[in-house]
Amino acid sequence: MNKYFSDYLPPALVRDLRSSLRTRGYLAMLTVFLLVAVWLQYDSTLAWPVLGEHVYPLSLIPLLVLWFIIPSRAGNSVSEDAKAKGSNFMMLTPLTSREIVWGTWVSAVFQQLVVAGVGALIVWWRAGTLPEPFAHHLWVCYGVLVGGGAVMSAVFLFMSQLSRFMRMLLGVSVVLVSWQVVLSLVEMAMVVRDFDPMANFLSLFEGESLYVILADTVLVIVLLLEFARRSYAAPAENCSRSVRVLALLVPASVPLLYSYLSESVGEGQLWFAACYSIMACMSDALLPTYSLVAHDKRAWPLVPAYLQVPGVGQAALFLLPVLGLLAWLFCRYTSVADKSLPDVYQVLLWVQMAYTLLITLLVTDLLCKRDSVNRPVVYALSAAPLSLLSVTVHFMVPASLRMYVSAALPFSYPMLLEDYALSQYTRSVPNSEMFEVEPIWQVVISAVALVLTLLLLMWRGRRG
Repeated sequence: MNKYFSDYLPPALVRDLRSSLRTRGYLAMLTVFLLVAVWLQYDSTLAWPVLGEHVYPLSLIPLLVLWFIIPSRAGNSVSEDAKAKGSNFMMLTPLTSREIVWGTWVSAVFQQLVVAGVGALIVWWRAGTLPEPFAHHLWVCYGVLVGGGAVMSAVFLFMSQLSRFMRMLLGVSVVLVSWQVVLSLVEMAMVVRDFDPMANFLSLFEGESLYVILADTVLVIVLLLEFARRSYAAPAENCSRSVRVLALLVPASVPLLYSYLSESVGEGQLWFAACYSIMACMSDALLPTYSLVAHDKRAWPLVPAYLQVPGVGQAALFLLPVLGLLAWLFCRYTSVADKSLPDVYQVLLWVQMAYTLLITLLVTDLLCKRDSVNRPVVYALSAAPLSLLSVTVHFMVPASLRMYVSAALPFSYPMLLEDYALSQYTRSVPNSEMFEVEPIWQVVISAVALVLTLLLLMWRGRRG
C-alpha cells in the first residue's frame, strides 16, 4: 500500500490491510478458491461438462470465502492482539478501542468487497446462461451473501475473545447450517410443484420489511463490535454501558413498529428483540471485562451507577428489567401466549426464564475465573447437568410436594405445565384423587429463588 495514500486512511484499517497482504497462506487460499470457481463456471458452459452439475459447489465457494475465510482472518488478528493485551502499534498511537475495532472491521469488509467484485464477474458469466427471472434471483442472492459477509466479520470479531477452537467450531457451524438451508430449499423446489422459495425469501427484502431488516442488521453489527472493544479497552474503560443501551433500544422500537407499520413486522421485531436483548445481557455477563470502582466516576447522572458499570452482578441485575420489558411487550402485543393457561403461568414463565439464566451464570462464575475465555463454553455446558438435575429431583420428590420443589429448580417450567395439565385432567374425572395446584405459590417460590441467586451474583461481583 502506498505510504502517502495510507496517511488519509484510518490507521487500524491500514495496519490490518498490510497484515493481510503479508499473509501468504491467506492470499493463496483466496487465489485457489477463485481459480476453482472460474474452472467450475467454465466447465458448466461445455457441451459435455467434466464435473457435471455445478450449482452446489459454486454456491458453497462464496459462502466459505465471504462468511468464513475473510472474517476468520480478521477475528484471528484481534485475538492475537487480545492475548498480548495490546500490540506495540496500539501502545504507540492515541487510537481508542472503538477506532481500532471499527478499523479492523472496515478492513475485512473492504477485502470482502474486492473479492465480491471479482466474484461478480463470475456471477455475470453465470447469469448470462440463465433465463431472466433466475438471473435476477441470482444477483439478489449474491448481494444478500455479500451483505451477510459484513455481519459475519462482526461475528468473528466478537468471537475473538473466545478460544481458537471455539471460533473455528462456531464459524464452521454457521456455514454448514446456512448451506443446509440452501440445500433444503433447492430440494423442496424440485419436489413440490409451484414452490418458489426464492420468491418467499426475496419478499423479506421489499417494502417496509427491508428497512427494518437493514436497521436490525446495523444494530447487530454495532452490538458485536462493542463487545469486540473489550479486546483492546483499557481497564478503566467502561465497555458495558453502550451494550446495555443497545439492549434496550430494540425492544423500545417494537411499539413504534406495531403503531406505524404492520402487525406482522412488529411481531417479527418483537421476537428479534427478545433474542437480541437476552444475548446482549448474557454476553455482557460472560465475556471477560474489568470491574473497577473508578467506573462509577464516569457514570451518567439520573441513572444508578450500578446499572451502568461492568461486572457479573451488575449485568445480572440489568437482565431483570430487560426481561420485564420483554414480558410486557409479549403480553401487550402478541397472542403467542396460551390463553387457556391462567395469567399467573404467564408470569411464571418469565420468572423461571430469569432464574434459569442467572443460576446457570452463577454456576459458571463458580467454575471459571472472571477473565477466562472459556466462560461462554462452560455456561453452555452447565445447562445440561442443571436440566438433568431438575428432571431427576422432579420425579424423586412426592407428588404432593413436586410442584413446589420443582418451582425452586431451573429448567422446570415445562414440567410445571405438564403437572398443571395433569391436575386439570384429574379434576374432570369422577371419583379421582384430586391433585391440587396453587400456581401463585410456584411463582413466589421461583421469585425467591431468583432473588437469592441474584444476591449471590451481586455478592460475587462486588468490587474491592
